[in-house]
Amino acid sequence: MKHLNEDQLILHYYGEAPDPAAIESHLFSCADCRAGFEGLRRVLAAANALQVPERRESYGSEVWQRLRPRLSERRRWDWKPTFHVSRWAWASLITAMLVAAFFLGRSGREPRFLWRSSRRGRCANASSWRLLRIIWKAPRGS
Repeated sequence: MKHLNEDQLILHYYGEAPDPAAIESHLFSCADCRAGFEGLRRVLAAANALQVPERRESYGSEVWQRLRPRLSERRRWDWKPTFHVSRWAWASLITAMLVAAFFLGRSGREPRFLWRSSRRGRCANASSWRLLRIIWKAPRGS
Protein backbone atom coordinates (compact mmCIF):
# COMPACT_ATOMS: atom_id res chain seq x y z
CA MET A 1 0.00 0.00 0.00
CA LYS A 2 1.26 3.50 -0.82
CA HIS A 3 1.64 6.16 1.83
CA LEU A 4 -1.60 7.67 3.05
CA ASN A 5 -2.41 11.22 2.09
CA GLU A 6 -3.74 13.86 4.48
CA ASP A 7 -7.35 13.47 3.32
CA GLN A 8 -7.32 9.76 4.10
CA LEU A 9 -5.82 10.44 7.53
CA ILE A 10 -8.46 13.06 8.33
CA LEU A 11 -11.27 10.72 7.28
CA HIS A 12 -9.76 8.00 9.46
CA TYR A 13 -9.52 10.38 12.42
CA TYR A 14 -13.22 11.20 12.17
CA GLY A 15 -14.16 7.54 11.54
CA GLU A 16 -15.36 8.14 7.98
CA ALA A 17 -12.66 6.25 6.06
CA PRO A 18 -13.94 3.73 3.49
CA ASP A 19 -11.59 0.94 4.69
CA PRO A 20 -10.52 1.62 8.29
CA ALA A 21 -8.96 -1.85 8.79
CA ALA A 22 -6.54 -1.35 5.88
CA ILE A 23 -5.59 2.10 7.14
CA GLU A 24 -5.02 0.77 10.67
CA SER A 25 -2.77 -2.01 9.37
CA HIS A 26 -0.84 0.49 7.23
CA LEU A 27 -0.41 2.85 10.20
CA PHE A 28 0.87 -0.10 12.26
CA SER A 29 3.47 -1.04 9.64
CA CYS A 30 4.52 2.43 8.34
CA ALA A 31 6.38 4.74 10.73
CA ASP A 32 6.13 7.80 8.44
CA CYS A 33 2.34 7.59 8.14
CA ARG A 34 1.99 6.86 11.85
CA ALA A 35 4.03 9.98 12.73
CA GLY A 36 1.96 12.04 10.31
CA PHE A 37 -1.27 10.71 11.79
CA GLU A 38 -0.13 11.47 15.34
CA GLY A 39 0.73 15.06 14.39
CA LEU A 40 -2.61 15.44 12.64
CA ARG A 41 -4.40 13.97 15.67
CA ARG A 42 -2.77 16.56 17.96
CA VAL A 43 -3.73 19.44 15.66
CA LEU A 44 -7.33 18.27 15.26
CA ALA A 45 -7.71 17.64 18.98
CA ALA A 46 -6.48 21.18 19.73
CA ALA A 47 -8.89 22.60 17.14
CA ASN A 48 -11.79 20.63 18.58
CA ALA A 49 -10.99 21.86 22.09
CA LEU A 50 -11.59 25.50 21.16
CA GLN A 51 -14.98 26.87 22.09
CA VAL A 52 -16.95 28.99 19.65
CA PRO A 53 -18.03 32.18 21.42
CA GLU A 54 -21.75 32.78 21.75
CA ARG A 55 -23.11 35.78 19.91
CA ARG A 56 -25.43 38.23 21.56
CA GLU A 57 -28.70 39.09 19.86
CA SER A 58 -27.42 42.58 19.07
CA TYR A 59 -24.33 41.26 17.25
CA GLY A 60 -25.69 42.09 13.77
CA SER A 61 -26.51 45.67 14.68
CA GLU A 62 -23.08 46.07 16.33
CA VAL A 63 -21.37 44.99 13.13
CA TRP A 64 -23.46 47.43 11.08
CA GLN A 65 -22.65 50.22 13.54
CA ARG A 66 -18.95 49.61 12.89
CA LEU A 67 -19.32 49.26 9.11
CA ARG A 68 -21.63 52.20 8.45
CA PRO A 69 -18.98 54.97 8.80
CA ARG A 70 -16.65 53.15 6.41
CA LEU A 71 -19.38 52.73 3.82
CA SER A 72 -20.37 56.40 3.85
CA GLU A 73 -16.75 57.53 3.40
CA ARG A 74 -16.41 55.72 0.13
CA ARG A 75 -17.92 57.63 -2.78
CA ARG A 76 -19.05 55.55 -5.67
CA TRP A 77 -19.35 56.90 -9.19
CA ASP A 78 -21.89 54.97 -11.18
CA TRP A 79 -21.76 55.65 -14.91
CA LYS A 80 -24.59 53.35 -15.96
CA PRO A 81 -27.53 55.75 -15.40
CA THR A 82 -25.86 58.57 -17.36
CA PHE A 83 -24.77 56.49 -20.36
CA HIS A 84 -27.46 53.86 -20.46
CA VAL A 85 -27.76 52.29 -23.90
CA SER A 86 -29.61 49.04 -24.34
CA ARG A 87 -27.97 45.94 -25.69
CA TRP A 88 -30.20 46.06 -28.76
CA ALA A 89 -28.91 49.54 -29.59
CA TRP A 90 -25.30 48.35 -29.36
CA ALA A 91 -26.08 45.29 -31.48
CA SER A 92 -27.78 47.48 -34.10
CA LEU A 93 -24.84 49.88 -34.20
CA ILE A 94 -22.29 47.11 -34.65
CA THR A 95 -24.40 45.45 -37.36
CA ALA A 96 -24.74 48.74 -39.25
CA MET A 97 -20.98 49.29 -39.05
CA LEU A 98 -20.28 45.78 -40.39
CA VAL A 99 -22.71 46.23 -43.29
CA ALA A 100 -21.18 49.62 -44.14
CA ALA A 101 -17.65 48.19 -44.06
CA PHE A 102 -18.73 45.32 -46.33
CA PHE A 103 -20.27 47.60 -48.97
CA LEU A 104 -17.42 50.10 -48.83
CA GLY A 105 -14.97 47.25 -49.36
CA ARG A 106 -16.90 46.00 -52.38
CA SER A 107 -17.14 49.41 -54.02
CA GLY A 108 -13.45 50.20 -53.69
CA ARG A 109 -11.14 50.57 -56.69
CA GLU A 110 -9.19 47.79 -58.29
CA PRO A 111 -5.75 47.35 -56.72
CA ARG A 112 -3.09 48.77 -59.08
CA PHE A 113 -0.06 47.52 -57.17
CA LEU A 114 -0.48 43.75 -57.69
CA TRP A 115 2.19 41.98 -59.69
CA ARG A 116 3.70 45.13 -61.13
CA SER A 117 7.24 45.01 -62.35
CA SER A 118 9.41 47.74 -60.90
CA ARG A 119 11.38 48.23 -64.16
CA ARG A 120 8.86 48.50 -66.93
CA GLY A 121 5.65 49.35 -65.13
CA ARG A 122 3.97 46.29 -66.66
CA CYS A 123 2.68 43.05 -65.21
CA ALA A 124 5.27 40.40 -64.51
CA ASN A 125 2.82 37.71 -65.55
CA ALA A 126 0.13 38.96 -67.95
CA SER A 127 -2.07 35.87 -67.72
CA SER A 128 -2.20 36.12 -63.92
CA TRP A 129 -3.09 39.79 -64.20
CA ARG A 130 -5.94 39.02 -66.65
CA LEU A 131 -7.29 36.33 -64.34
CA LEU A 132 -7.18 38.70 -61.39
CA ARG A 133 -8.99 41.38 -63.40
CA ILE A 134 -11.73 38.90 -64.44
CA ILE A 135 -12.24 37.81 -60.85
CA TRP A 136 -12.27 41.41 -59.60
CA LYS A 137 -14.83 42.58 -62.18
CA ALA A 138 -17.05 39.48 -61.87
CA PRO A 139 -20.57 40.09 -60.54
CA ARG A 140 -20.78 39.28 -56.86
CA GLY A 141 -23.84 37.40 -55.81
CA SER A 142 -24.90 36.01 -52.49
